[in-house]
Amino acid sequence: MDHKKLKNYILIQNLANGLASPFMSFLAAVIGVPNVGISIVSSASSFFSGVVQLPLRRVRRVEQLLKFSTLLLAVLWFIMAFIAYGNPIMYLITYVLIAGVGGANSFAWALIMERLSRGSRGGWVLANFAFYGSIGSLLATLITGVIVGSNYVVMHYVFMTTASLIFINAINAWGGIESADPSDQVITEPLSMLRSNRKLTRFLLINTLFAIVWSFAWPLFPLAQVYLLNMNVEQLAIVNVISGVSTLVLQRFVGRWFDRNRRLVMFLGGRFLLVTFPLSYALANNVYVIYLANTGGGGVHELCL
Repeated sequence: MDHKKLKNYILIQNLANGLASPFMSFLAAVIGVPNVGISIVSSASSFFSGVVQLPLRRVRRVEQLLKFSTLLLAVLWFIMAFIAYGNPIMYLITYVLIAGVGGANSFAWALIMERLSRGSRGGWVLANFAFYGSIGSLLATLITGVIVGSNYVVMHYVFMTTASLIFINAINAWGGIESADPSDQVITEPLSMLRSNRKLTRFLLINTLFAIVWSFAWPLFPLAQVYLLNMNVEQLAIVNVISGVSTLVLQRFVGRWFDRNRRLVMFLGGRFLLVTFPLSYALANNVYVIYLANTGGGGVHELCL
């Protein structure tokens, strides 16, 4: 499998996602999606993208899944650009579909990366792909913020650009990523894993409970951004870039700390520091408090997940 073609794929895919994805909950509040709909949009990327992966666990031709999901994502983003944006209900439906197809796409990509990681240089390859993907996504997010600002009509063109990039990626994937031996991909049945590992079962139950509680805050963030702090797309882009850059800067430090005391770091970084986010929105009287909360807390949390 050509590493260069895969690197180009993930770079373009992250550029496209970085242009639009960080702003979807915020825009839902801006265009008047009902509060229940904002809740769905806020959780769509994690819930629907996760649910859609379950029936795909027995997939064999992962390259075909990657190709078809990429093409369908391009179509859905074109629909968002020309039909759905500005219409609250269509916006909600289209984004749920994008989240679901995006989940299938991420699943296929993860399987391909898992296959690459089996080699002697697999860890280096994965780290290299992740680095370039992160840089591309952050640059795209910043570009959207600078161009759009408070002129939300411009998001039509952002969605068109996102769709065009993903469509180009679909063409490249169709001609550049070859199919592998279907017997090469084996997925362990999740239920059998749970039955044989009580500690894993307990961990997943606790993590599920945490996710339920934490999810109560998700719809509140875009509402606070729009109605309490009067933020615009540029300011939201800065928040995302600060968190992303913090992740890249702290990566090596947190990695060494994690090796010394994994349980403590997972507690402090993965869970405890999450307290800073709802507190920052509850106490903030301007956007600079949100910038500060994401400077360290965002980076450490992302690294510990």
